[in-house]
Amino acid sequence: MPLRYQIQNVFSSPPSSGGGAGLIKLVTVLSSADLNGLQVSFLPVTETPPGGSRIIPAWLSANYKFGGVDYGATGTFTFFWGTTPGAFFAYRQIGVNGFLNPGTGIDQCAQANAVNEADSGTAIPRNLSDGAPVVVGNPAAIIQLGNGTVTLTAFYTIQAFA
Repeated sequence: MPLRYQIQNVFSSPPSSGGGAGLIKLVTVLSSADLNGLQVSFLPVTETPPGGSRIIPAWLSANYKFGGVDYGATGTFTFFWGTTPGAFFAYRQIGVNGFLNPGTGIDQCAQANAVNEADSGTAIPRNLSDGAPVVVGNPAAIIQLGNGTVTLTAFYTIQAFA
């Protein structure tokens, strides 16, 4: 099971903007065993919100710590709601090829602003996001042969459905 820790209310928006709730930060450290299993075992990168609410992602990052052997990596870190590749809404991907196997023996980092349904033009089905965490997987391929770690950081809020 990956190492996880959470820091709440990292940033607060000014009251004049109608905000003030802040963002939640959750850090998940994936071992080589966790990375090898991402094709079939999707791992949460946020907490599980209560029923009747959903996660609204704001920012995602991935940091690779080289461990001595690059991974034989293909596919993507795919962040989504849902539990099976055929039934998910993928809202952001970070390419794995070149990230986990740069061939240079150095650490790597990548980040992405989260894309929501307003950005993508595709509605996220409520049945996938209601009470569901955002998870990461690599449904297209197996990440294998390496020994570094990846630290995934998600910034998000929780919003109740109207």
